[in-house]
Amino acid sequence: MKRGTEARRVEAALRRWGRAVQIFVPDSQGGTVIHREKGILHPLLYKDRRYLSGDWLPLGYSGGGHYLYFGPADSAVTLLQVDGELCAEGKRYLLRRAEQYYLREKPLYCWAVLEESGPLQE
Repeated sequence: MKRGTEARRVEAALRRWGRAVQIFVPDSQGGTVIHREKGILHPLLYKDRRYLSGDWLPLGYSGGGHYLYFGPADSAVTLLQVDGELCAEGKRYLLRRAEQYYLREKPLYCWAVLEESGPLQE
């Protein structure tokens, strides 16, 4: 599907302000293909993440290690299954949910909910 002007603007903003991200996608041979792209990771605060598990947490709680990811419309994140792996700035994240956001029937960007799973193993 051809990307529109709006999607190109989103991609330009991600290239300018996003951080380098590696997405590890399993291939049909049992190996892994590493996709590199630029995206924005934003921590989810308590009010944002309370709906993930339905747990009621104390007022002011902001921990939990969940992040909202914004990537390009054709992000490799959409190729991952739940628990798929993404790495950025020395940290590992596991995918919890990913979807494309559409504007006038064309993909504009991809968003995902990630859970921090620790530092990268060297």
